[in-house]
Amino acid sequence: LEAAPPGVPYHALPRYPLPGFVRYPLAAPALRRALAEFAPDVVDAHYVPNYGLLGALTGRHPLVVSAWGSDLLITARRDPVQAARARFVLRRADAVIADAENLAAAARAAGAPAERVHCIPWGIALDRFRERGTREPGLILSPRMHEPIYDLETVLRGVAPILARRPDARLVIAGSGSLTRTLERRAAELLPPGRSEWIGRV
Repeated sequence: LEAAPPGVPYHALPRYPLPGFVRYPLAAPALRRALAEFAPDVVDAHYVPNYGLLGALTGRHPLVVSAWGSDLLITARRDPVQAARARFVLRRADAVIADAENLAAAARAAGAPAERVHCIPWGIALDRFRERGTREPGLILSPRMHEPIYDLETVLRGVAPILARRPDARLVIAGSGSLTRTLERRAAELLPPGRSEWIGRV
């Protein structure tokens, strides 16, 4: 954190100019002391091989580890050290949360006991957030970053027949990334002219 939000106390962990596989374990004693002082009912560590590792090294329970996608679907698959760290964390977590079934399956494959893995998709609590105003008919929004893991070309191919059938439909693509130019070219090939809008990060 650059600065704490107003009224929210926080403990800054030491930041060593070292590779992550050393830096995170070195920060564990400071985190252990901070958690002992704060005495939380539960620790929820996000991103398995980094903050999940920190959480596991503190020995605090119950420990919930929240997977974010690239931590298990990319990093842990291409790097044996990261895979070992993920396995270490997942086997010690009391609960593992994933937001999609493919990510939950990756957590189980990486060593999480199946009964501790919970697939909880992102969503909106309709009892708290009511619809406001008139929606734009035919608006299709893609908010994902433009990286291979999100497979936005499938979005473009899936939207193409809808735009062809419905003259009121249009695609708005938020985000950015390493594939932005490639996806823009692909959209020009697949979609009717003037029916997609690239608005960048929001």
